Amino acid sequence: MNFLELAANAESAIAAHKAEAHAAQLALPLLLSGVPTWLGLKLAIDDLKNSAPQDCDVLIQLDDFSVHEVQFIEPHTFLFKGINGDGHNASIVCHFTQVKAHIIYRPKREANRMITGFAPDPSG
Repeated sequence: MNFLELAANAESAIAAHKAEAHAAQLALPLLLSGVPTWLGLKLAIDDLKNSAPQDCDVLIQLDDFSVHEVQFIEPHTFLFKGINGDGHNASIVCHFTQVKAHIIYRPKREANRMITGFAPDPSG
């Protein structure tokens, strides 16, 4: 391989590396964001809300914690408000990587159907 071929190969490798680095920089914010988790929670609630019996509540369950409202604090923090296992009002704050949620339905505990609410919605 002569010097010109070597230089062309080096320039090609550098250009490919720059393109890969640029693609990674574009993907990184989404990988470090809780938006996909937020959307997944909303989708799961909507799916179960549409299929669960009307005389049942549809909630996010975090261990023994029943979530009545979830708030997403961009870019990566969740605030869950609800009732703990002892029946007291409580909140949980966590990073999106710590969320391990169960979407459940259960017989209504009050006259009105309870469905976990999402506010404010960062996607508009």
